[in-house]
Amino acid sequence: MQLFIITPPEGTKEKALLTELVALYPSLWIHVRKPNASHQEIHSYIKDLPISTQKRCLVHQTYQVYETLPIGGIHLSEKAKLSQSIQAQVKEYKQASPSLRLSHAAHSIDTLNDKTQQWDCVFLSPIFNCISKQAKSAFDATTLQQACKIHKNVVALGGCDAQNLHQLKQLGFYGAAFLGALWQADNVLLSWKHIIQTNCSLT
Repeated sequence: MQLFIITPPEGTKEKALLTELVALYPSLWIHVRKPNASHQEIHSYIKDLPISTQKRCLVHQTYQVYETLPIGGIHLSEKAKLSQSIQAQVKEYKQASPSLRLSHAAHSIDTLNDKTQQWDCVFLSPIFNCISKQAKSAFDATTLQQACKIHKNVVALGGCDAQNLHQLKQLGFYGAAFLGALWQADNVLLSWKHIIQTNCSLT
């Protein structure tokens, strides 16, 4: 399965670990989600990273960062996806850089088959009861299996940890995104290594 991480919404303490997380799992995609940060703060956050790590980052807001930094992609929330101006801007970026990854959030399987962009993947949540916030799973196994047939690259978000990776694989998910299971761990690097090892053992 493809692995993703979501940055904590507040603070920057985790930034020092991002390059090491990528080194341990080179195909990692880092979703930079700082909803209360300004464009300049997001720009500085990513600019301080090595170029190789910047290329593994996707931004959740202040999409103009793409114009000055070699980020890997852009992620749209359900609200942002409804904005025609944002959609037009993102489409322009994608036309200029066909390799730019695009993803969007979904909280219902009804929105998985969105045709407004060529989406590389869709983040469906919450799959399990969330670790980082009070949000309970809204789906049963049958619905999740159906979701993974609607779009070929559905990423599970919400309550994902090493213990439920096998279940996600069995349901048909393309990938899993980690937030609370990683950043709330006593040792982030050990937790990440365990997640990687578990993922590698899936058959």
